[in-house]
Amino acid sequence: MNQSKKFTLMNKNVPVADMSVNIDMGYIEKIIKTYNPEYYPVMVSQQKDNVKITFLREWLDYRSIPGSRLNIRETLRE
Repeated sequence: MNQSKKFTLMNKNVPVADMSVNIDMGYIEKIIKTYNPEYYPVMVSQQKDNVKITFLREWLDYRSIPGSRLNIRETLRE
């Protein structure tokens, strides 16, 4: 069963956008609402809305912690 959950992308303490993320597959399904577009990562902010999600997925993949990282579960609990 595919489950989605709402997350807010933040730039430090500034909300950038609400996103729907597919928890089972681990990818962004859609951008629900944008609050402060000027705080999107540069490569994302330069894209048109219909392409923005693709670049946001790529950016997030690059920023993600690999599952093979030593002590990943303990680190995420902190």
